[in-house]
Amino acid sequence: MSNGALYRGVIFDLDGTLADSEPCWLSAEEAICKRRNRAYDHSKVKHLVGIASDQFAVAFKDIFGLDDAPEDITRELHSRMLEAVRNGVVSERAGATQLIQAVHSTGAPMWVASSSPLSLIDATLNTFKWASLFRGFSSGESERRGKPAPDVYLTAVRSVGLEPHECIAIEDSLNGVRSAIAAGLTCIAVPHFEIHPRELFEDLTPHIFGSLQEARAFLLPLLQGDPITTVN
Repeated sequence: MSNGALYRGVIFDLDGTLADSEPCWLSAEEAICKRRNRAYDHSKVKHLVGIASDQFAVAFKDIFGLDDAPEDITRELHSRMLEAVRNGVVSERAGATQLIQAVHSTGAPMWVASSSPLSLIDATLNTFKWASLFRGFSSGESERRGKPAPDVYLTAVRSVGLEPHECIAIEDSLNGVRSAIAAGLTCIAVPHFEIHPRELFEDLTPHIFGSLQEARAFLLPLLQGDPITTVN
């Protein structure tokens, strides 16, 4: 897009991007392994961050040699995460509410495109009192293919009545960024650099920031029509 170009909609990932839930996911994964006398090592599964739950469970089962059916692993993971959200263990990521409110104030429609189940998305949005600010949400579990495939983002774009090139996504994981870009969106990456180093994102998007505050400063002019140099 060239100078003065606008994005008309913003599609957010949720876990890790707006909700600082990654530590709770890691704790849930570790607990599953511990109950089955398996040693947990996050380095073996960090490349799976952001993918669809069913895909994650299959890989998790194979990596740690679990006897459980993948759907049982998924069910336990989601149960533990839902409990963490409802008990206030999950916190919002720094700057999340300010970012959401700022985007909402521009009038740009917002949607959540997440790999989490609908029940967990709903609980998270309501816990942080964000639900009324979004037009709605989509789960990768409802799609034929989860992230990094583009399906959940394509559903989100259709749901807000826009085209992919009119929307910008905000993601924290490599698989999430790949999903948004495959759907034809511009994507802002706000990674957890201790999990995924910055350089891993550099071949995917030029828009990489260390905080949601930095991402907000970059994003708002694109929604408000302020002059910009270039956006890829």
